[in-house]
Amino acid sequence: MLCPDLLETSSTIQITSDHASDIEEDHPQPSGLQSLASPVLPVETIEGSCYDIGNMLVPSKSIDELCTSINGLSTGEKFSLMYHHVQPPNVLPSRFSHGFNRRFQVSWLQKYSWLLHSVKLDGIFCGPCSLLLSSEKRKDKGQFVNKPFSNWIKISSALLDHSKLKYHHDCLQLAEALRGSILNPASRDDVMINNALQLAINKNRHILRQIVRAILFLAKQGIAFRGKVEDLESSKNPGNFLSLLKTFAENDEILYDHLYNTGAKNATHLSPRTQNEIINIIGFDVILSSIISDIKNARYLSVLADEVSCHNEEHLPICIRFVDHSDEIREEFVTFVKLERVRANDIANAIIQSLEGFGLSLNDLRGQGYDWASTMSGQKAGVQAKIREKQPKALYTHCAGHSLNLAILNSCSVPPIRNCIDQIKGFTIWIKYSPKREGILKAIVSKRSQVGTNRSSILNVCVTRWVENIDGWERFAQYHPFLIELCEVVLYGNSEFSSFNDSWSAEDKKNALAHLKALESFEFVYSLVTLFRSLSYMKEAAVKLQGKSQDLVSGMGIIKAVARGGFRGLHVTPLSN
Repeated sequence: MLCPDLLETSSTIQITSDHASDIEEDHPQPSGLQSLASPVLPVETIEGSCYDIGNMLVPSKSIDELCTSINGLSTGEKFSLMYHHVQPPNVLPSRFSHGFNRRFQVSWLQKYSWLLHSVKLDGIFCGPCSLLLSSEKRKDKGQFVNKPFSNWIKISSALLDHSKLKYHHDCLQLAEALRGSILNPASRDDVMINNALQLAINKNRHILRQIVRAILFLAKQGIAFRGKVEDLESSKNPGNFLSLLKTFAENDEILYDHLYNTGAKNATHLSPRTQNEIINIIGFDVILSSIISDIKNARYLSVLADEVSCHNEEHLPICIRFVDHSDEIREEFVTFVKLERVRANDIANAIIQSLEGFGLSLNDLRGQGYDWASTMSGQKAGVQAKIREKQPKALYTHCAGHSLNLAILNSCSVPPIRNCIDQIKGFTIWIKYSPKREGILKAIVSKRSQVGTNRSSILNVCVTRWVENIDGWERFAQYHPFLIELCEVVLYGNSEFSSFNDSWSAEDKKNALAHLKALESFEFVYSLVTLFRSLSYMKEAAVKLQGKSQDLVSGMGIIKAVARGGFRGLHVTPLSN
């Protein structure tokens, strides 16, 4: 290895053209292996310099030790020894041989540019051979490679013979390649290959980034991806995904070249399979991973689940409720679990396995939220009971919104209310499934309504979710006089709506008469007003109870306020006269 000073300095000095010119002016080098700026250190000219090859190739070392020393040199250190080797002093020692005092001649360095003179050993080496020859080939070598040559009387023949050796020419080529790689790194084969590879990587990343942009946009907006003919060259609709990429490509040369001129047809990344893979990566590795990380940071959690059927398959959507680092209550969907059986044991095991699969501890489970079905809510054999056997702290809470919905459903079982609901449902169907009858209603509302509105038709009602149909009840109650007039137009006609007076069938008039009698009956009007008033009080309560930030205490306060009839902020729209 080189001396410590060289190793310490080599990591901090950089090549500059200014350094190169200074070195060449102060220390002219022989031709052949040209004088070059050191990438490591300025040249030393004193005896015992770090750039004296004699410090490395000490004659007392064994061949194995010499190989170890040379192999331990870095590329920069080898370059410095060959091209910035210490120069001979002005006065060299002489030796008496064959009747004359003989010494090394500096002119030999100019004639043989590959020579290196060691001031320490007062001998010469072949720089390329001594530094670049492989360990296997150098083991049987002597002077110029492993040992210094100092028999000055025979130097001419020795230099001539060495210059003709094949391994010497090979080492010269290696030295030139080393020189080029140091001074012009961009010309090195590995650098050019790496640069080309990096360009390809950057290009592919840019293309993939644009493809991901298109997929994210369509997925967020819930827009279909595929078209009738998925071909960029086709005049038919290629689908939203390819159309969006074509739009991106109008201002993106790289993407345009990929879409229309790419050579690798098996690596376009445009197939539905690739689209699904990217969506899965975004969903699982990015979004879900972030959600699970927030849940783990919050530590304590509650699980929400509700079994549903789809295409004759049972699925269990699972949501997690927790308080994040900003003290915000969050409810996040995490997974769908396919159920083979819908027994309490199977559902409970599916929930526990899902939590453990996400790395969430059952010891941190503090709550459960399901519907009121016996399979889920049973106190002894329900899902909540099975989970509480393993985690007693996981208290079960029935959904507050669903509880309110069941209470309203139970109250609607009173005969007059039930009949009123059935009549409203029948009348709604009679209107909604006839463009002509709905057209009359729109014309009546437009002409009779004192306040301009775009709501010119009644709303469909749901069979079970009564709370969610409050707007429908309100609309029906407000349109009650308009509905009566509609029936009268069908039965008797009206000059204001003469375009609707004819072509009514006997069946239409029969249904209109039945609906008119129901709409004008005291029982129906009384029940309708009761429904309207009651559900109006429930409307704001139903919305608040289904909020993600709702807790048990505030939920009870809302219900008590409704029960007292004093819910603040509630405004009931009066019925039309």
